[in-house]
Amino acid sequence: MTTIYEQELATWIAGRQKAAKLKRKESVVVFLGVRSDVIEAQAAGFALKTIWDHMRETGRLQFRYETFLKYVRRYITQAATAASTSAPSGQLRNDAARVRAASSSTSLKHAEGDADDLHLAPASHKEGRL
Repeated sequence: MTTIYEQELATWIAGRQKAAKLKRKESVVVFLGVRSDVIEAQAAGFALKTIWDHMRETGRLQFRYETFLKYVRRYITQAATAASTSAPSGQLRNDAARVRAASSSTSLKHAEGDADDLHLAPASHKEGRL
């Protein structure tokens, strides 16, 4: 025999589960709404963490960073990969090009920064020989 509280608790749990499913669907829709801004910011060289922080603080996103990364992989990175391997539509082709440009420019910036920061000298200079 169930008590009134058990029935109330079961109803509450069912309501929360339904609300959680709606939130996930809403999160995807929100991300797809800011997708082009994320692509542009990446192409400009901004880190994903910085993009997410800004969008979260300005109220454009309401979900966790892990969720944001999952959506970036699913709707930007994988879409760009799929677009480059098949005959993409015009929009996907442009998005794929922007993601590739962002990746290569970010890698280049990191590579240049690493070389400048290390100040490597040949071994003969370290030992005092020329």
